[in-house]
Formats: sequence, structure tokens, C-alpha cells
Amino acid sequence: SPDELSLVVFAARCGLVLHERTPTRIVVHEPSGRLRGFELLGEMPFSSELKRMGVLLRDESTGAIQFLAKGAESVMAERVASSDWMEEEVGNLAREGLRTLVVAARDLSEPQLDAFSRAYGAAQLARAGRAEATRAAWEMLQEDMRLLCVTAVEDRLQANVRATLETLRDANVRTWMLTGDKLETAWVIAQNASLVTRRQRMYQVAVRSSGDEKERRREARQALQGYPQGKFNAPCLVLDGAALSLCVS
Repeated sequence: SPDELSLVVFAARCGLVLHERTPTRIVVHEPSGRLRGFELLGEMPFSSELKRMGVLLRDESTGAIQFLAKGAESVMAERVASSDWMEEEVGNLAREGLRTLVVAARDLSEPQLDAFSRAYGAAQLARAGRAEATRAAWEMLQEDMRLLCVTAVEDRLQANVRATLETLRDANVRTWMLTGDKLETAWVIAQNASLVTRRQRMYQVAVRSSGDEKERRREARQALQGYPQGKFNAPCLVLDGAALSLCVS
């Protein structure tokens, strides 16, 4: 993906270059000039449900075992120690319209690796509930992770996006943007793409992501009923993930 490519290119500019990649091994060229190899023990693939991905590595020179993960701040914040810096920095970058990722790591011992391998192997052999068991095995590695860094990538607009959306808006065609970005990022992108005008206000519908579903539906319905639909210069309607899920179900 363009995001992945931009991170690899940035690392290369800092002197850390991907030298070799096979299904079982990763070799990087360090700024010092030496090659450093890692045994690839496993990969946690990205999914829209997990909102993160990870890789399990063993350093060939030291034997150290490490699990590295990167993903959305909303899910990674639950897996790293509380950090005011992370929350502030992610918020600042999101307000600039940048797509952010949080990167974290956890060092593992041989017994911890063995426990994971047994759980993961059993999950792969399960006839029922394989996906849930596999997810639970990976969760074993994601406790008490330490924050490494926050990345930010500019998602540039494709050609003619702004002109097209302006034409649709002038023709009174309603356009919805569905995104997994943070609210601040999504709002800046909507303005840059001319999905909304610079002076247009935002009407946000947000509900709790957990709790009694009946009460959450009532909250979402009440918030939607307050939207001034059909009025001149009506604000842009913005629904967070939890509210959208309730409204379409």
C-alpha cells in the first residue's frame, strides 16, 4: 500500500534499508553499514476488525525475541502504557489531516514464545471457532507493550477529486465519505477534498461503544433527530463508528 511504501522509503532515508525479505527471514542494512538478520516466526495480518498488524521476530545475532505491532491509536492505546504524549501527538497530527499509526513492541522469553506457539498451533487445528482462537493466541503477545513511536502519512488526493465533489455539491447531490481515520483527520480531508465548505459547521453523532444496546440506540436516535435536516446552510452530519453501526443495523 502507499502507506507501507512511504514508511519503508522514510526508513531508508534514515539509513535503515530493507536488504532481503523471504517468507522466513528479514535482513536490514543498518546505518552502521552492517547487515542484521531476523528470523520471521509469525505474522499477524491486518484486518478492518483488528485495526492493527504485527510481526514476531527473533534476532539472529542475539537470539532476542520480539513482537512488534502497529495500528490505529484507538486500539493500540489499550495495549500500551498510558501516554499523554501519544494522545497529544496523535491529536496534533490528525488535526493536520495526517493518517497516524502507533508502533509498539514487547520482548518475549522462550517460555512465552512456547506458550504462544502451542495456543496458535491448537487454534489452527480447531474445527470450530478457529478465527476466535487464532485471535486469542495473538492477544497473548499484546499485553503490556511499550510505545516505540507514532507515524504520520499524508494521504494525497487523486486528480480531479476536489473539482468533482464541488460539481456534485453544486448539483445538490449528497455525498457520503466512509473512512476509518480519526474524526479530526476525516474532517480535514473532507475540507481539502471540498466535500464540505471551509466555513461549514459539523454536527457530530457519537455514542458509547459499549453498554446497553437499547440505551445506545436511544442516544443515537435522539442525536439524529436533533439534526437540522433541510435547512439552509445545514451543518455536515458526522457519525462515529459506533453510531453508524447502530444506525445501519
